[in-house]
Amino acid sequence: MDYSSAKVYKIYIEDQPESFYIGGTITSLSQKVANTKENIQKSNSKFYSTIKNKNIKIELVEKYKCKNRIELNERIKYWINKLKPTLNRSKKVNEKICTIYKIYCTKNPKLLFIGSTFMKLYCKINSVREFCRKGHNNKLYSAMRKNGINNFKIEKLAETKEINRNEINKIVQKWKCKLHPTLNK
Repeated sequence: MDYSSAKVYKIYIEDQPESFYIGGTITSLSQKVANTKENIQKSNSKFYSTIKNKNIKIELVEKYKCKNRIELNERIKYWINKLKPTLNRSKKVNEKICTIYKIYCTKNPKLLFIGSTFMKLYCKINSVREFCRKGHNNKLYSAMRKNGINNFKIEKLAETKEINRNEINKIVQKWKCKLHPTLNK
């Protein structure tokens, strides 16, 4: 499927614009409305039961070029958290927190890696250690094997609710400019 023309949309009841739903599609917005009207009779979800027998409108929130459904879903979550729709399953979507972190060697703090993750930090360091043990190869894993895997610690530098990978990369880049890591590619 081609997600290069994906869209985030808002469907709302014509005379009740405060009652709305945020979703995403790779079809045209007119096709999405037609599909929604067809599905009204088949579903008993909060969204469909609320819009049943009502005039609905659709509005483009954002054109969002992405690679797959996972990326589109992340963007939908962003807009749900921002706009607080009343007709999505949950009034509040659990916000993901992205942590910008550093992994460094306690024996030689100049051996430094900076990255980002949505994982808990203890899970991230355990994952990194496991990849290292399995023989994965990059500057970080090589340094860990040479200096002792357990001599590397992880530490939070910052947190963000940003889910857009380009924006997260900009934050990581700022930390790289500030700390000058030696183990990033």
